[in-house]
Amino acid sequence: MTNLPEVNVRNILKNSKALVSLMDNIRGQSLAIVPIYTFAIPEDYQKNESNPVIRVTPVPKEDAHYADNERFLVDTFVQVDFWINRKDTSGLALMQDLIYQELHKNGYERYQPERSIDPDYPEQIMVTGFIMSKAKIGLSQFQYATVEDEKTSSEIFKIPGMRSAKLDITNELETIYADDGPYLVIPAGITELKLELGLVDLPTIDKQQMLGVTVESGIERYTKTIKVPDVAVMFRALMDDNKYCYVGLAKGKFSLPGMDLKTKEDKIEVAEDSITGNFVARGEEEDMLFIGREDNEDFKLDAFTKMVFNGEPSPKV
Repeated sequence: MTNLPEVNVRNILKNSKALVSLMDNIRGQSLAIVPIYTFAIPEDYQKNESNPVIRVTPVPKEDAHYADNERFLVDTFVQVDFWINRKDTSGLALMQDLIYQELHKNGYERYQPERSIDPDYPEQIMVTGFIMSKAKIGLSQFQYATVEDEKTSSEIFKIPGMRSAKLDITNELETIYADDGPYLVIPAGITELKLELGLVDLPTIDKQQMLGVTVESGIERYTKTIKVPDVAVMFRALMDDNKYCYVGLAKGKFSLPGMDLKTKEDKIEVAEDSITGNFVARGEEEDMLFIGREDNEDFKLDAFTKMVFNGEPSPKV
């Protein structure tokens, strides 16, 4: 696909056999070319007998969403207009719905559709719809690999769109009493390590690999006997000096995510998948947590990654 959203939308519509066939049926004839344009419509195709014709133009508006201190999602907007003869509007609703269906299945959403009589061509009705697309940019730094027999047993996978992370560490202290009072405080080490993640989306393939969900014919199956695998994970956070702090957790299981569903409204919001993982010690040295800072002179990212993932190399970017 091109980087120009108006060209992408035009190509999607021109390549829709169902839409082109519908336009020919409404018109009563096919034309030498498919009359779907960006920006200006040629004068020869502005005539009533050429209708319906479609025009796609960019809208000077952009909304950005942020994760991992970077833009990970950009909403771009285009306007899709089509004209149909005022004397026969029987195909108007069908054409409007088909345009939406073709764009929706390609990752676009429509809002504020409206119809009006074209002041320049009063015998024609102009139908307008604003279309929003989501273009992913940047890279997420959340990575994971499955763990078996205290060793990572898979390649390292990445999940894009990490929005939030909350790490809770419980370090209990045991007090020894003697002579009717506290005598000695003994650290019990890390007794609980929990990670809560907020992700823009948790794809099916990652639910299968990281959560043990069964996938059959594109359907996620959650059985009573689901076996969630152990995973090692790693992510990074940007510090005030624009250097990164890397966090790795050695071995843990994530709980299955719930669903937060609501009726669509005019305002489109980016939903979030939340999962919580509980982590334990791994291996003879009982590793649990790794933290590496770029502002430490001896820090090497490859060495840190190998330590988190038991010697596995860094994933390809």
